[in-house]
This record gives sequence, C-alpha cells and structure tokens, in this order.
Amino acid sequence: MKRLKILMVVPYKARDLEGHALVGYHLERKYGHQVIYSNGYGLEQKILVHAPDVLVLDHLAWNFKVEQA
Repeated sequence: MKRLKILMVVPYKARDLEGHALVGYHLERKYGHQVIYSNGYGLEQKILVHAPDVLVLDHLAWNFKVEQA
C-alpha cells in the first residue's frame, strides 16, 4: 500500500483538533500515512509547500470553503 501524505484542515483548533487528531492517529498507525494538520488560512500556499496526496476539508457550507476546494 502506498503511504499517502494527507493535509487535514482543522477549522477551529479548540473545538476540532481532538477529533481530527484521533482520525489522523488512526490513519498513521493503521495505514502508515503521514498526516499534516493545518488551519485553512493560506491553504493554497500550504498545498504548494507540502504537496499532499489528499486534502481533507471539514465541509463546503460557506463560499470561501467552496473556493478553497
């Protein structure tokens, strides 16, 4: 299985980090993927810097989220 680099956007650290970290831990331990956590600010630049195989967004309810996707 190919090891993937996953960029996971955590929209609100105080509320969302724990849940995202649990999912990321599972992906790292069970499948060997590399998980990078980030907020959504400057996302385009972070994609260029990290060159992830997968980008995980929380939802697309707001227009700026759709633009990021």
